[in-house]
Amino acid sequence: MKKTLILYFSKTGNNRFVAEKLSKDLAAELIEIKPKLNNFFLLILMSGLKIPSGFKKLSIDIKNYDRVILISPIWIGRLLSPVRGFVKKYKDSINDFTFISVCGSGSEDKDGKYGYENIFKEVKNYFSTNKIQCFEISTKSLNKTSQSPKDLPIISEDNFNGEIKERYDEILEILK
Repeated sequence: MKKTLILYFSKTGNNRFVAEKLSKDLAAELIEIKPKLNNFFLLILMSGLKIPSGFKKLSIDIKNYDRVILISPIWIGRLLSPVRGFVKKYKDSINDFTFISVCGSGSEDKDGKYGYENIFKEVKNYFSTNKIQCFEISTKSLNKTSQSPKDLPIISEDNFNGEIKERYDEILEILK
């Protein structure tokens, strides 16, 4: 079995939920990527402008792992600034890389301005290895937590079923 590291960034908790579940199912070490700059507005701005930002030092050596799985949302159709910073810093140290995004885009808008396919292409372009996989888990099938447009659907044990669970199980089977 491959020695696997799972790193994640999560604002709403959706990506953390999937990272924790995947960590248990793959018996993988789990580490949160924490931005040095913890200002939501600046993170959005830097992500929108494709500016990588720093993140707090990791407590491990990436080279000690056979595979790295990075789980992160996509904001405004962009790779998050601290996640971009991580990929740029470690791309030459990772031979087997998987990127997973729990996102609001569905398959019908995957190629749109805010879709995940553009991010997947960008992530793949950072690496020289062919061992790159990208997956999405869409939250489109979930009900919002309220009627406010700014509120996002939140994954929990109560609603981790149907399309979301099926997609998770598909990804898990590929990664085993």
